[in-house]
Amino acid sequence: MKRTALLAAVVLLFLVVYYRYRHPVREIEYARMTIHDVDEVHAIEMRETPSWCGAVEMKRAMMTQNSGLGYVGRDPVTGEIVSFKYGLLMESPKVTSRDQYNTPVPNGNTYGGLNWWVARDLRGTGAGSEIITMFWRDVILPDERIRWMTASSKLENDAKWKKLYDRLGFRNIGPTAFDIDGEKFEDYVIDLDVVRSARKDKM
Repeated sequence: MKRTALLAAVVLLFLVVYYRYRHPVREIEYARMTIHDVDEVHAIEMRETPSWCGAVEMKRAMMTQNSGLGYVGRDPVTGEIVSFKYGLLMESPKVTSRDQYNTPVPNGNTYGGLNWWVARDLRGTGAGSEIITMFWRDVILPDERIRWMTASSKLENDAKWKKLYDRLGFRNIGPTAFDIDGEKFEDYVIDLDVVRSARKDKM
């Protein structure tokens, strides 16, 4: 029995060390995304998520027109961006054209998410959830321009995202009227006025 327990402890220790080696714990410094971050974010997208990479000029326009909202996480030692989340203001929560994701509207009432990325060696460490939580708390909820927040999910084989949206309070408003690279998507929206009222009631 003692030998079995000792072997189990050694295996557990090995798994912990291996996990920490593959998923190093790193402090991350967060800040609002600005025009000075755009070129670095764009370079990461071109390398890591080219199918979701919009034109760099559009990102610059978002930031200069105050219609873009984003958060970046940087490694405090190297200064490199290790995570980001950003999007733009749109006119309405119902996405009917891909052009809505390329045309920022400074006085729009809806936040449309464009991209969310975490460095590979930080995936599985909670860094992704951390930037989403901080982005939601520090960027989205304090911005009184925003009445709605919209997100899209694939119609098939995307139960993980649908479950997340349901837990956050989003509701499904049906399929988009267009394809993204041949894939069908569904729109999910959340009424932020309701969320803000609920937060105030708890304060």
